[in-house]
Amino acid sequence: MDLTTSNYNKLNNWYKFIFCIRKVFTNDLDCIEVMTPKLVMSPGIEEHIEVFKVTPEGQGDQGNRKYLSTSPEFNMKKLLGSGFKNIFEVTSSFRAAEETLTHKAEFTMLEWYRVDSKLSDLVCDIKLIFKALGKEGYIVGDGIGEVRETTYAKLFKEYLNFELKPSTTVSELQILCKEVNLYYSSDDSFVDLFHRLVLEKIESHWNIDNLTIVSDFPPQCSALAVINKGGWADRFEVFWRGLELGNAYNELLDPVEQERRFNLTNQKRVAKGLEDLPLDNLLSVQLSCINKPTVGIAMGLERLYMACQKIRDINKL
Repeated sequence: MDLTTSNYNKLNNWYKFIFCIRKVFTNDLDCIEVMTPKLVMSPGIEEHIEVFKVTPEGQGDQGNRKYLSTSPEFNMKKLLGSGFKNIFEVTSSFRAAEETLTHKAEFTMLEWYRVDSKLSDLVCDIKLIFKALGKEGYIVGDGIGEVRETTYAKLFKEYLNFELKPSTTVSELQILCKEVNLYYSSDDSFVDLFHRLVLEKIESHWNIDNLTIVSDFPPQCSALAVINKGGWADRFEVFWRGLELGNAYNELLDPVEQERRFNLTNQKRVAKGLEDLPLDNLLSVQLSCINKPTVGIAMGLERLYMACQKIRDINKL
């Protein structure tokens, strides 16, 4: 098989995979496909994500500055505020991190939202998506195995014999790192230590062949999720075959609290030497128009495809 034919077959399978995803959402999940801008005034404000800044030629850094979107989240939430209910988008997103075997600066994001819903509804969506992908022959091997739904408190108890609580402090995580011989710096934040413990002492030990959904994050990791009655950040992550595939949130709808979190995140960005990013004031206005619980999730489609096809290098898609 020559190189041209090989590339055609790879791309053809990839495009059919994306078509299958779209078909599931429109036919089975009753979602409307939307299209939002990629060139935006606020790209998404997250502590560790580096962004692509765009300025018109000849205007310099102080000109009409915009950004390439890190996800369609902000503009999709504006649509929810204007009256849309269940929506999804498949779009290019841009994150300027170092390229790795599982990440490219430009990648394909699948993001969807449900109004008047809860996180368990998204879990049902995910199971249906995998069922459809299996039926269409996109999953190589034995499928998603046993779907495991758990919490971070249970995982810390199971793998580290540690009682993770909403009140757990940085110093307590530092002590835990010492006990399990995990390096840490005095400059590491709670979030830094939490994710390092999960990555190196928990994820590396569970059965990667089982689709794993982990909920109830510490409140320090709330991002744009609400805090539930138990004091946990009401969100979950999806893992399968050694890859983190998606992040889901019970969405924060309070514009005042959202702005407070954005400002705090910008302070952390500046402390790390990253740019202080502008807030999208229209987002706050539209967010206040959503009057029912809303959940949303983002999944990287290249990673999902890699997991389905057992591909270890994103450049070989």
